[in-house]
Amino acid sequence: MRWILTIALCCSFSEAFASSEACYDSAVSQAQLNRCAQLSRQEAKTEMEQVLSELQSTLTQDLQYKLLEGQTAWQQMTDSNCAIEYGYMHRGSARSMILSLCYARHIEQRTRTLRGLMCHPMKEECPPDNSRQSQ
Repeated sequence: MRWILTIALCCSFSEAFASSEACYDSAVSQAQLNRCAQLSRQEAKTEMEQVLSELQSTLTQDLQYKLLEGQTAWQQMTDSNCAIEYGYMHRGSARSMILSLCYARHIEQRTRTLRGLMCHPMKEECPPDNSRQSQ
């Protein structure tokens, strides 16, 4: 039963899978899947940090402060949401994978939001969306 739940949860997190497809294609054990999920999370975090840095460079000091406040609130919300998803798995080898995929999904969503903030109505074009998954 738990294995079925794990598979269902993994399938619902397909956004996170797209970033490390090769890793998942070659994974044959839960430990390897856990590492792939950690890789997905790290790749998503790296991309978000790049977008965040680019966005900060376009903002006034006041808006940079607001962005920092927003990031702090977003991190707290993400931590709470992922703790709930992690809590559904009371034990088992897939717990760390579930947690990493939750974070990867939230980070990818936040990255899209940050990219959207770089699209000011006065600009003719927005920066390209270099995300690894389709929207």
